Amino acid sequence: ELAAGINEAASAAEELKRRALANDFDALAVVAPPKALGVLRKELHKEVERRLLITVNKEMTGRPIPDIEALIESETAAEAPADV
Repeated sequence: ELAAGINEAASAAEELKRRALANDFDALAVVAPPKALGVLRKELHKEVERRLLITVNKEMTGRPIPDIEALIESETAAEAPADV
């Protein structure tokens, strides 16, 4: 199972590289379980890293998209500087 997860993360990193170099996206948020996220981070191309806004260590497989969006919004709000 771990080897499959590593292969999936490496495959995802390659796809993200291809799409970043094709300018398919300007910004990226990644939500993944901690082990997968660790592998993915090691494999990310510098152009993908440049576009990476936030990473969240959390297992969200099978969760509804609105739940994932809410998680990203709450994590982004937590990292944003407070208005002075």
